[in-house]
Amino acid sequence: GTAFYAAGWINGNLYGQHSTLANRGGNEAFVTKFSISGTNSAKAWTQIVCSTMDDQANGLALSSDGAALFVFGCTKGNFDNRLNFGGTSDAFVSKFSAADGTKAWTRLVGTPFEDDATSLAVSPDCSTLYTVGFSNGNLDGQTNQAYLATQTYPSGQTGYNAFVTKLSAIDGTRIWTRLIGTA
Repeated sequence: GTAFYAAGWINGNLYGQHSTLANRGGNEAFVTKFSISGTNSAKAWTQIVCSTMDDQANGLALSSDGAALFVFGCTKGNFDNRLNFGGTSDAFVSKFSAADGTKAWTRLVGTPFEDDATSLAVSPDCSTLYTVGFSNGNLDGQTNQAYLATQTYPSGQTGYNAFVTKLSAIDGTRIWTRLIGTA
């Protein structure tokens, strides 16, 4: 059958589901699969993923074989048993089974400052992910030149660089990170 997926964030219940965390934050990230039959659609499954702080899913990508679904965004807390790097927010990537929504893993990419994943691409052979976002800290040994030049944040300067992080689509192992930007 045909299906489509949606990801985002909510503040409350979604289809009668909510976080099982006792101290969940205000916003929670979610992903939902809808099955389509003729002119009708029905929710197949929903997963809510969150920390005790605000979390948001910025988007998703489906593997070319249709087996895996990758959700990306940012979290302000310890997310899915992964420790926050101590900043305003960290980028996250989570892998789900597209068939039933079972979560395989979550990985955080972050600094002691602000980090967010804004896009993700899956390689055609479904082995590699390329996560794109922004950071205003030094990330994975890469020096953020914009942050160094603007630590006092003069008017009109934000101190952010873009990043690309390559991950294994199989287990989420980080392969490399590159910061892109200038002072």
